[in-house]
Amino acid sequence: ICDWAAANSIRIVGVTGGGAKKYQRLLADKLGAPLGEVDEMSSLAAGLRAMIGMEPGPLQTPHGDQMVEFKPEVPTQTAILTVVGTGTSILSVEDGSHARVSGSCYGGGTHWALARMLTGCETHEEFSELAARGDQCQVDVTVEDIYGEATRELGLPPDLIASSLAKMDPDSSREDLASSLLFLSAWTVSQLACNEAVTHGASEVYFAGGFVENETSMQQIVRACAYAGGGQVTPVFIRNPSFLGVLGTALTLHTHAKNS
Repeated sequence: ICDWAAANSIRIVGVTGGGAKKYQRLLADKLGAPLGEVDEMSSLAAGLRAMIGMEPGPLQTPHGDQMVEFKPEVPTQTAILTVVGTGTSILSVEDGSHARVSGSCYGGGTHWALARMLTGCETHEEFSELAARGDQCQVDVTVEDIYGEATRELGLPPDLIASSLAKMDPDSSREDLASSLLFLSAWTVSQLACNEAVTHGASEVYFAGGFVENETSMQQIVRACAYAGGGQVTPVFIRNPSFLGVLGTALTLHTHAKNS
């Protein structure tokens, strides 16, 4: 990056996120160009606004067993953006404003730490493969475990999860533990996101962050949103979600340059 910036006489380098703060002096010295810092939440909101209007669209949503391109049927008044990075941040994004409305210390960092501890896996791909082969009901407590045959009298599905990992023991398989943990992580962040969608009258929740960059996570989020959103909230995933903040930073700096 330093060589490229020098060779192309770059006038300003856009930066955002925690690293923009933590390594500000190092970046400025190494790049030899002024830094244009954009607040992380602002960059994410600007990136989402741009992506919603792009052709062809960088957004996808489930349709049956496939992911298809997503386009809002009507102009989106309020969008709920859920970024599952190290932690989880949930933003309400409107045309000219945004606000962080919720979040959690439970995020991708928490998920990966627990994944390594519970399964000993070394890569996200290995964890996803384990989860796909596992049966979470072997280590989770279900409603049927609690109510027995009376479950049907309550009108609840017998495999509804009452408590994640509550039946875990030293003999639990890595696959079953991975399946349970994936469910726990996906449903925790999805329920928070769907609650905010209902509160703000939004019909879609947009998901970004490293946690949602694989198919097994997306599948669980889809199921979680169907349940937590009562069928009224559509989960939307961003292709190449890591570029969301980059795009928003570039657009924000470009707008500032035009107006100055």
